[in-house]
Amino acid sequence: MNALAWVSLAVGLLTLATAVIAALRWVYVKVLRPMALLAEDWAGVPARPGVPARPGVMERFAQWEERQARTDQRVGSLEEWRAQLEELRAANADILLADGQPPMSRRPA
Repeated sequence: MNALAWVSLAVGLLTLATAVIAALRWVYVKVLRPMALLAEDWAGVPARPGVPARPGVMERFAQWEERQARTDQRVGSLEEWRAQLEELRAANADILLADGQPPMSRRPA
């Protein structure tokens, strides 16, 4: 083999190695790293010095459910309050004047 053949072989091998490295890097960047980030996000990350813990997906769902339960409780108590007001209004409907205002809201002229 002459020198030109050796140089051609070296350039070919270098090109092949570069293509393999580029393909492996693409697989890492586009497939493996996003999957690792997804798994990390799903499981959560414990606290480290200077970095707070990040809860996992299930912990966040539990927090959302707790907030929803508190909101449902507040809405339920508001609905109960509204029902009580409606009962009071119905009970005092005979006290209302013809203009629909209670007697205490009239001001002397």
